Amino acid sequence: MKVFIIDDNKIFAEAIVIALKKIFDFEFIIYTTSEILDEVINQSPDLIISDYNFKENTVLGLMKNVIDLKKEIKFIIITGSATTKEMVEILKLNPYDLIEKDLDFISNLTESVTKLITK
Repeated sequence: MKVFIIDDNKIFAEAIVIALKKIFDFEFIIYTTSEILDEVINQSPDLIISDYNFKENTVLGLMKNVIDLKKEIKFIIITGSATTKEMVEILKLNPYDLIEKDLDFISNLTESVTKLITK
């Protein structure tokens, strides 16, 4: 399985990869910007795990574009700062999961990925 990790904090993205590599034998690719539509089209990841907020925008634009072009790609969105209104906008795009960035988020993320691959 090919997984894109998108977070403008590279250290945070690397921590996610380290945690998930302990359990899953996936190919992980880290990006620090949500401006990667060409990479998504060319590399066709199976899963995109992304932070919601970026310095320049949110992940919603990328999600909308990917859904239009490659509906089979799943999204797991991690957020620690989205408002209720923003969370509603995320959910309208039907991500596989929406995870709160709290102390248990790695555990919750691992559980979500496990459920995704065992479906």
